[in-house]
Amino acid sequence: MKSNGIEVKDILIWQKSNPMPRNINRSYVQDMTFAIWGVKKGAKWTFNKEKNKPYMRSLFKAPIVSGTEKLNHPTQKSLQIMSDIIKIHTNKNDVILDPFSGTGSIGEACLLNGRKYIEIEITPKYYELSVKRLSKYNQIRKIAHF
Repeated sequence: MKSNGIEVKDILIWQKSNPMPRNINRSYVQDMTFAIWGVKKGAKWTFNKEKNKPYMRSLFKAPIVSGTEKLNHPTQKSLQIMSDIIKIHTNKNDVILDPFSGTGSIGEACLLNGRKYIEIEITPKYYELSVKRLSKYNQIRKIAHF
């Protein structure tokens, strides 16, 4: 990121309230997923702090994706977590690029929060799941598959 002129602002953490316990006798339970919040050096950035909170923490707590939200992707992101991050770091009508869209969690979060999005997914199976998921909003304007 640094070599591309991107300044790291913080590390965002999704703490899963119900992680999958694997090899519990030999290792720690992996209950966190990390993301880097970076901004092009010298650029303005958005940070919509919640007015009722004295400060914001970079820790987001939610369960792993399950039930009807789960779309058979091994690292599917929580719609609630993506919505929260999008509301904090973007404004209505902003365009969000998701170059690894998987099953479309970020696209759906954008549609629910008045943002625009561009998604890229190389795996046909996940691409089809994303198209199906987002088609219920009747806002998919152009879909390209390579």
